Amino acid sequence: MNADDYYGADAFRLLFEHLESSAEHALVGYTLRETMSEHGGVSRAIAELDAQAYLSRLTEVADIAGRGSIHTGRTIPARS
Repeated sequence: MNADDYYGADAFRLLFEHLESSAEHALVGYTLRETMSEHGGVSRAIAELDAQAYLSRLTEVADIAGRGSIHTGRTIPARS
């Protein structure tokens, strides 16, 4: 685990509690602004959910940087 990837004990607790009582997969997600760095661009996976709140797509984006409410990055093409 990298220092910039540590999002707190609550995430691990929530995931543990879910997996302890369910056979369904789980993903702990964060809003982009909560995971940005003041020290340069970051790489993140953008999660999209379907109407039933199930994961429908992950898009990998690199070099995400922001100014105010505007963020830019470079989409990494999916491997076939």
